[in-house]
Amino acid sequence: MTYYIGGKKKIGEEISNIIKNVCDILEKEKKIEIKGYCEPFCGMMGVYQHIPGLFEKHKPKLKFKAGDRNHYIIKLWKGLQNGYRPPTTCSKSEYTQLKKSNDKTLKGIFLGFAGAIRGVFRSTFMERNIATQSEQCIKIGKLIKNVQLSDGEYHQYSNLKNYIIYCDPPYKDRVTPYAIGEKYNTRFDYDKFTEWCKSMSKDNIIFVSEYKKPSSDFVEIWSDGKEKLYLLVNKN
Repeated sequence: MTYYIGGKKKIGEEISNIIKNVCDILEKEKKIEIKGYCEPFCGMMGVYQHIPGLFEKHKPKLKFKAGDRNHYIIKLWKGLQNGYRPPTTCSKSEYTQLKKSNDKTLKGIFLGFAGAIRGVFRSTFMERNIATQSEQCIKIGKLIKNVQLSDGEYHQYSNLKNYIIYCDPPYKDRVTPYAIGEKYNTRFDYDKFTEWCKSMSKDNIIFVSEYKKPSSDFVEIWSDGKEKLYLLVNKN
């Protein structure tokens, strides 16, 4: 998996297992018929890559959806779904040239994420990890083969019902703008997002990753000391 700010590479499997276990309980206790799983902020699929396998035997068979504001991420995942194989090597000069040319081919997008840490090329990091990252991305592309991908804001999924919705949004009090090139250059409206979650919880099971409780309606169900996972309990 390539480097991605806020990615869940290290804790994604643990979070996915918690989501599965909680949903099993809620299905039995509240007799909910879950029809699908969605991540509006899918990023580098740190959690999502484990989900299809965990719910493989679920009845009815789940529909899988994923989106992200970063349209380059979605373009990369669609390519990987269709068999794209990222490069396994890249020199500093090649990386610099790609960056100057603003290359947005699949190769340029992959190397942009894989070759930089916070936008700075790391030659040692690249030499040691790019082949591994390429392999990991190919593997994840196969695991999410049946996921319907769509770039855009989280509220594109406002019509979902009977879905598990896991959100990994920009965290509250985030200092930097939630910006993707020139298309988006504003700060993330966290209050608006929280209200959306409350509205969606009427017909769905909502999970949110955060450092702090988004609002009093959320219940903390897991923590590694810093990262926390919250479940939104609909009180209606």
